[in-house]
Amino acid sequence: MGRVWPRHGHRGLPLNRFVSRQSTSGVQLFDVLALGPIVGAVEKLELLIKSLSPKELAQFREWFAEFDAQVWDRQIEADAAAGKLDRLIDESMTDHRAGKTRPL
Repeated sequence: MGRVWPRHGHRGLPLNRFVSRQSTSGVQLFDVLALGPIVGAVEKLELLIKSLSPKELAQFREWFAEFDAQVWDRQIEADAAAGKLDRLIDESMTDHRAGKTRPL
C-alpha cells in the first residue's frame, strides 16, 4: 500500500484508520465519504483536493473560479434587488455631481 494521506484528521484522530487506499491520483472518493461524521465536509474536500494530480488540480481550479464568480454574481444581484447598494450608489452619484470623480 502507498502512503496514507493525511496522517491526522479532525480532533487529532489518525485518518489512516479510515483512509487506507490510495489511487494513482490520490485518495479514492469512497474512502473519504466513508469517513462519515468523523470529519467535516471541508476536511473531506481538503483530502480530495490535496490528492489531485496536477492536471486534475488545474481542472478543479478552472471549475472553482467559474463557480465562485457565479456565486458572487448572484450575491451582488440579490443585494442590488434588496436595495443594499442604494446608499452606495447615491453617495457615488453625489460625489460625481460635486466633481469629486475622474474619468477612468
